[in-house]
Amino acid sequence: MSNVEKQLRGMFLEEVILWLLKGSGYVPYDQDQRAEDDPTFKLLRGEWRLKGRGSSHQIDAIGDYPDYPPFGNPNRLLVEAKMYSKNKIGIGTIRNAKGVLCDVDEYWVGEDHLKRGRPARYHYQYAVFSTTGFSEPAQEYAYAHDIFLLPLNEQGMLAPVIEAIRGAAESLNQDLQETQGSERTKASLRSYRLRLRKMMLDEVEPAQGIGSASLNRIAGACDRLGRCYLGSLQNQMPIFLVPTEHTDQLIGDYAYQPLGVRIYHDEGTWRIRVQGDEALELFTFELPRELFKLYATGGSFDRENVFRVKADTMSEITVFKSQNGITGRIKLRLDPEWLMLVGETLNHD
Repeated sequence: MSNVEKQLRGMFLEEVILWLLKGSGYVPYDQDQRAEDDPTFKLLRGEWRLKGRGSSHQIDAIGDYPDYPPFGNPNRLLVEAKMYSKNKIGIGTIRNAKGVLCDVDEYWVGEDHLKRGRPARYHYQYAVFSTTGFSEPAQEYAYAHDIFLLPLNEQGMLAPVIEAIRGAAESLNQDLQETQGSERTKASLRSYRLRLRKMMLDEVEPAQGIGSASLNRIAGACDRLGRCYLGSLQNQMPIFLVPTEHTDQLIGDYAYQPLGVRIYHDEGTWRIRVQGDEALELFTFELPRELFKLYATGGSFDRENVFRVKADTMSEITVFKSQNGITGRIKLRLDPEWLMLVGETLNHD
């Protein structure tokens, strides 16, 4: 796979992730529309770059969370997505993410911007999505440095979207082979990203012109999937929840009280089903094995006792769902035996 095709894959996946995260209330940040009046960005060689304490960084996929914490700065999520052919994400990618996160988190603007009502600082978070998973060292390093890892390789419901991205990247890569010069290729890549973003985030008409069939294929697959949601295991470990056809009705009915659920493992995918009626499936999600063990044990590597005593501390999943501009939290109460099932399954994978 050429480097250009790899860039296309990751670029399109990032735009898809931004669109899906709208289901949990994240607002995709459009640098071209907002960065000129945002003191946390600077224009460098025709590109908007996020300012850090020591340097500036090209981050194309950013989501702002509109609900500010009572004591703290507004939250901003930096998204990186990789779609390799087979290799897992290694520790090098996570080290780079940590460096960027530290640098931008230590930047704040001056008094002149405060007078205009701009936030003095943001609380940045960094999430890496991958369709091929993460190496064990990458998971350990991410846990230690608060980089969030979300695998997508076993999400059956996402398969049509992933295939649409692969097909689009392959087709557009062939078109770009005729482009002469790295700058023209770079401009073409940016054009494809912005056209897809405008289609999906602004919900405009299907794309026209060169590459339109590929972009429309991605947008169509996403439209058929609908929104996804972010969840949190006991407010510690983020998980990416892909809903089923039953989800909206069931979690809407239980918005003000916890819904009892059970979790099942099927061919690499975890499935959340309604307790007492396991035919009703709510979500599918994935767990990075080593990362989950670290969260479950608070960083301990004592595998013998990983799952025996932790069921009481990871007994709920919080689902973050946005509707009509209002983000709410829905509690899923886990069957007490679920953590033992997770532990046994992950230890035998």
